[in-house]
Amino acid sequence: MIASAEIGLVQDIHNNGILVKLDIFSLLSVFVLQISNDFACCLRSCRQFCSKLNGFYIMDKTDRKILAELQNNAAQPVADIARKVGLSVTPCWRRIQRMEEDGLIRKRVALLDPQKMGVGMSVFVAVRTDQHNADWLKKFADMVASMPEVVEFYRMSGEVDYLLRVVVPDMKAYDRFYQTLIANVELTDVSSSFAMEEIKYTTALPLPGSEDAN
Repeated sequence: MIASAEIGLVQDIHNNGILVKLDIFSLLSVFVLQISNDFACCLRSCRQFCSKLNGFYIMDKTDRKILAELQNNAAQPVADIARKVGLSVTPCWRRIQRMEEDGLIRKRVALLDPQKMGVGMSVFVAVRTDQHNADWLKKFADMVASMPEVVEFYRMSGEVDYLLRVVVPDMKAYDRFYQTLIANVELTDVSSSFAMEEIKYTTALPLPGSEDAN
């Protein structure tokens, strides 16, 4: 049984003996909110699809804020991140989960202090070789991958073929590393540059579009 009241703005609906009052404007608000949520989900899906096509991830302002917080301190609770970026906990958690699933967030790690760990000496090792075949490269890459002192390893353009960043306790430890390297792989030239002072070091990447968000 349905009885109209308040000139159509409120309807009294008897359902199993329970009286429920529904404001028409409230119903419309819920409907519009649902459409907005569906549109937002569709927009996020389109961004993800375009990201895969273009090879980079398309982020909105909130994504960038979340990533900035995670790059600063990945151990902080999601509730704290949500409060800082202006979201409730569940939507914030879903965004983080989505970025992890899409590979934008590779992993969460602890950053150790090299000095306190006893590996405060950084050495940049430039390698030249006249070997450029696949078998040699695999042997070289496998060798470098097995050496924990190497924390970065790049194939370069220009005069240097490969560049390594090595962390060791002291010169004696580096010499052991060097002797092991040249004994196991055929190299044309190896030159080492020792860092005298660390001016800047960060693992935080610049976030595209963050300048526009400020």
